[in-house]
Amino acid sequence: MAKKGIIDPSDYPLDQVFMGPDEFGKYNPQRHEFLQLTNVLHYDPDNNLLVAHRKVEAEEWWCRGHIPGRPLLPGALMVEMLAQAGSLHSHLLFKFSKGSFIGFAGLDSVRFRGSTGPGVDLMIAGRITGGSGGRKAFRWGGQVMRMDGSILCEGEVFGISV
Repeated sequence: MAKKGIIDPSDYPLDQVFMGPDEFGKYNPQRHEFLQLTNVLHYDPDNNLLVAHRKVEAEEWWCRGHIPGRPLLPGALMVEMLAQAGSLHSHLLFKFSKGSFIGFAGLDSVRFRGSTGPGVDLMIAGRITGGSGGRKAFRWGGQVMRMDGSILCEGEVFGISV
């Protein structure tokens, strides 16, 4: 039996954007090739949920070399999607100042459950599972999934102010 997703992607239409890159870029400094979120579709502080979208373009920088003839989205980039979504969620929930940089501090229980290539839309969803606004640190459990709800990657990422 397939593992159940945190969300049903059909509940979050891609054209209903909560926060675009100009706004979430005030919190997350990644740009160009390392910007791994396209939009934030939903933020619900009461239910501790953030849902983001990543449009994987047909000709991304990694397509040529990972894997020639059969481009596969690198797992490291899926983990980066989780890290960027978790960092943004921590900023919003703990109200860190926009100038605070939350760096990648670790991973736990990361699993890859599928693969994909370019030219797809992905959803990233998760919840803060631990942390402290005072220490500017967080744990975030999330999933990267296809639009049909099948999970590609899941795990917990840790971040801390650097």
